[in-house]
Amino acid sequence: NLYEKMTLFIIAVLMAVAAIAASYRPYVPAYLPAYAALWLLKWSGAVNPGTWILTSWGMATAVVLIADMAQPRMVSKATNGLAHMATGALAGTMAGLCTATYVWTAVGAALGTAIGVAAYIRTPSGAALGFASPRFFRYIPAKFFPIVVTYCMLGIFALLIIMAYAPAYALNQM
Repeated sequence: NLYEKMTLFIIAVLMAVAAIAASYRPYVPAYLPAYAALWLLKWSGAVNPGTWILTSWGMATAVVLIADMAQPRMVSKATNGLAHMATGALAGTMAGLCTATYVWTAVGAALGTAIGVAAYIRTPSGAALGFASPRFFRYIPAKFFPIVVTYCMLGIFALLIIMAYAPAYALNQM
């Protein structure tokens, strides 16, 4: 049914937006709605992410979820630096999307997150982490990797839509 497929597509877009919002405040881990958005995109029939994309990012989501659950609650629910990391990841992902390739979209997400970390550790609250201290190396990876996984999936989500609905743009960038 066309209405069901369109509804699933709209819900997929809303889940992607929810993932962006959740990357700033981790009430729900942001990578969960990002991964759900990929599945909803497939179920909508608008775009087919493919088995390899869904499987590999499902494994990445599971690894990050397990790692997040293994963290102390104080670390997993902390929001210190998330705005810097998420904003950097969003900017990096958008820059990567300009190339219309999966690799550069993922590199952009990781590099943008790293720039967000660098910006955060230069703030008064970030300086309290003590760059290269054990506290820094416990906290930053606990926040860095979930943000990178989230924005890689969101980049793939956007790239699949671009390739499906604006193929001339995607081909011109390759």
